[in-house]
Amino acid sequence: MITLFTIPKPLEGEFRRLQENAVGSWRVLGPEVEILLLGDEPG
Repeated sequence: MITLFTIPKPLEGEFRRLQENAVGSWRVLGPEVEILLLGDEPG
């Protein structure tokens, strides 16, 4: 299993699209990849 950790910027404006694209590309790596988004933004 591979775990990816990231602390995204607030999902606003252009950053929202960029970060959604990044997470989407990580998801296609397969079911053995765990993605953890860390932060204190409401969501």
